[in-house]
Amino acid sequence: MHDNVVEKALLPRCSSCGGELRFSHREYAGRGLQAVIRRCASCGASVRGAPAARVMGAERGRRRQRPGIDEGAPSNPVLDSATARRLLGGADEP
Repeated sequence: MHDNVVEKALLPRCSSCGGELRFSHREYAGRGLQAVIRRCASCGASVRGAPAARVMGAERGRRRQRPGIDEGAPSNPVLDSATARRLLGGADEP
């Protein structure tokens, strides 16, 4: 009938009602493995897939660069020396 109709990819089906199973989330399966959890669009049943190797995509972030030990604390431009002395318990200055 229609020439421009594109069929959906074959998705897994629910064993109880035959509905379409859709990706829900990943679950830790132990020993560094993860299992995919799919939920039925019709009846809401969830199906746990076989454990697979851990996906490393989310862990590819840049590592935070920390200052060296000898660099000391960062300067605080908000406090002047008189205020810092008063906060540390030094003598009051006018």
